[in-house]
Amino acid sequence: MGLLRPALKTFAFTLALGAIGIAGVAAAAGVYAQIVLPFPSERKVETTYVKGENALVIEFAKTSPSELPALDQYDERLIKRVIVKDHGPVGTEIKLVLRDRGVRAIVNQFTEPFRVTVDIFDAAFKEERDPVTGLPVTGLPLTGAPSPTAEGPASAGKLLAASPDSTESPAAGGSDPETDAGKLKLLNPSPKLLDTPEDVTSAMKDVADGVGKAWKTFPPYVFRLQTASHEESQAPRKGKTVLPSAAAALSSTRAMADYAGKLFNLGHEGRALVAYQQVLHKEPTLFDADALHLWKFSEVHLGQGNLTLARGYYEALVEKHPESPLASFARLRILDVAAIRLLQQDRYAELPSLVTHLDAVQGKRPKTIGELSAQIGLRRAYWDKTGQTQAHEPTALPKIQVSVRQDLAAAYPGAENSRTALMTANLVLADMLKPETPWQRSTGEFADAYFKRFSGAPTEPWRSQLKNQLSQKLNAALQAKVTGGKLIEAIDDYEAIPTSLKSLSKSSDTAWALAEAYRQLGQPEKAVDLYVQATKTDKDGPERFKAEFWLAVTAGDLSAAQRKTNPTRAEALSKLARDADKKMGATWTRLKPEEQAQLAIAYKEPFEKTVTAPAKLSTPPKLVLGSWTRALSTKSSTQNGGEKTDWERSFSPSGSAVILMSDLGARFAELGLAKERREAVALLKTMKPKDFEDDKAAKEIWTKQLLKLAEDFRSAGDFLEAGRLYSLVGDGSDNGEGRAEALYKGGLLLYRAGRRSEAVDAFKKSSEDGNNLFYANLAKERLAQLQ
Repeated sequence: MGLLRPALKTFAFTLALGAIGIAGVAAAAGVYAQIVLPFPSERKVETTYVKGENALVIEFAKTSPSELPALDQYDERLIKRVIVKDHGPVGTEIKLVLRDRGVRAIVNQFTEPFRVTVDIFDAAFKEERDPVTGLPVTGLPLTGAPSPTAEGPASAGKLLAASPDSTESPAAGGSDPETDAGKLKLLNPSPKLLDTPEDVTSAMKDVADGVGKAWKTFPPYVFRLQTASHEESQAPRKGKTVLPSAAAALSSTRAMADYAGKLFNLGHEGRALVAYQQVLHKEPTLFDADALHLWKFSEVHLGQGNLTLARGYYEALVEKHPESPLASFARLRILDVAAIRLLQQDRYAELPSLVTHLDAVQGKRPKTIGELSAQIGLRRAYWDKTGQTQAHEPTALPKIQVSVRQDLAAAYPGAENSRTALMTANLVLADMLKPETPWQRSTGEFADAYFKRFSGAPTEPWRSQLKNQLSQKLNAALQAKVTGGKLIEAIDDYEAIPTSLKSLSKSSDTAWALAEAYRQLGQPEKAVDLYVQATKTDKDGPERFKAEFWLAVTAGDLSAAQRKTNPTRAEALSKLARDADKKMGATWTRLKPEEQAQLAIAYKEPFEKTVTAPAKLSTPPKLVLGSWTRALSTKSSTQNGGEKTDWERSFSPSGSAVILMSDLGARFAELGLAKERREAVALLKTMKPKDFEDDKAAKEIWTKQLLKLAEDFRSAGDFLEAGRLYSLVGDGSDNGEGRAEALYKGGLLLYRAGRRSEAVDAFKKSSEDGNNLFYANLAKERLAQLQ
């Protein structure tokens, strides 16, 4: 929509033959090109035509050269040279030296969005029109690239910087900017001289404090460097850096340079640039004698985004101070500039071409393990082909080769810059946490030191990413060892984890695995706390139920064991067990029928052990009762002679089942659950003594429990149920003397309940039993009366 709005301002300049105001023409005959310079916000723009140089000068206020990428390419048939002057915080000056006097230019400003267009065309340019309609044949090009013309595609200019695919090393320098036509030149302008303290103070106030904005746009391994190596032989000073007064800074050029250096150290790069420009104008030879100031001046320009100018100063440092330790860092920075340019052009695949130049960074100086080694290692990691899959994500940590990991690990202790240490540690720890790398205790130790050392906003998002990876790695390793039966190894690894990282290993799944390991190895005290954590799972299903079950069982048994030795702890554990018991019951009701059936079989033995356990839980015994009731009441059988199901094999009449039902009834009696007690004992009715084989104890319990239950029914006035139970015991019992008595009593109760035929049948069986003549004769008398 902004393209349809009228121009905000239009400047027409007389270039040789005069002004031609044709800001809407189309490209046709002759040569025509347009440069479009877009901006995120409105800028003050001033334009001038320098007749003697046949040049168009455009001044952009508060704009850095990095915001003018459209000038990287231009049509050399129209423009002879482009010169960009960086005025630092004040702005940028662009000089377009036109090819000859026959070239015209028009500068326009537009809004929505704010942009400046420069239309450059040959004086012989004519609009091509249709001979019939008289309308233009082609439209106005609106891109920042040179326009194609009737003579073929426009040629593109090149930046004054060696490209990675050049035959010359990036560290060797580029072509001469003064002699190469068609190249972009970036020069330092003559600054406004600061002659009084008031001038200095005023100039510093006009510049925003803080580091250059371009640092934020660079890849993560390119950042401001301030290390002991930079200070060379200068002894480190104690305390904070004290900034000299404005008057002291004006005392000499050296004082102004020191003033600029301290501004740089304090992070005020824009102000340092203003001060250094004073030095450069008054005594440029100072940089020839002082590598430290030349380095800082280079870093300031890099932070401002002046890549070409920064590269030139780095090259000067290498040439003028080859023996300085800073020369190696300068060589590294030259490669950084090349990498930044590749990234700006989305040429990620060409980054590996820079790796071969890293070997030459140290120069003739002996190789040392420290800051420089760490810096080189970082670039190998990010530029190597192994890490290219993540090159598009600035915050992603690339995968690294084993050799790079070893180099980084060796250099890490000697890294002087905090950011260098952070980036190095990031890559080392990320490599340790790769899924394919087995967990090692040294990983925990390194991670512990990492999270203690690095914190705060500058460490993000890497710190959070690594914390999540560490948690996943740690939990997966512990769970795998428990699942694989390596319980001792799992516990040893867990206990070796530094205290500060313990919380990372307490996911509900890992807590469950570790709790199981501790419990199975006979350490219930440690298992309890982990079971508590496991119950907090967000999986409302079998996982939650199992955690609640074992928490109740373990805490309950531990409470009983400590009741005499530690009453306070025992009471706390008892409450924990009771609460878990209630939650377990609620969770069970939410399970699907198939989940309940699977757990009933899988946990049959643990459930049944709770019947006689010291902890008097109510939910597990109820589940035992439910499972046996379902099994014995349905009496499901296999078809066509097939094998029995797991359910039938697990819940079938036996001597042990009789003992279990007896214990179950006793536990319900302890819990005051009379109804459940009767239901448990009543299950014995579905069993026959012949199912118990030679288990005499089971047979006696079966008889005793059913007779006791019959008496309970008789006392309650339920004569029918009582009579049938007596008759059942009499029919099935192996107790010869007791059979006749049970049948006789059953007959009496059945007759009283109005079941005459059932009573007669019971009396007949009792009268025919010769093991107890007393009750046999009583039965005969009853039969005679009934007849």
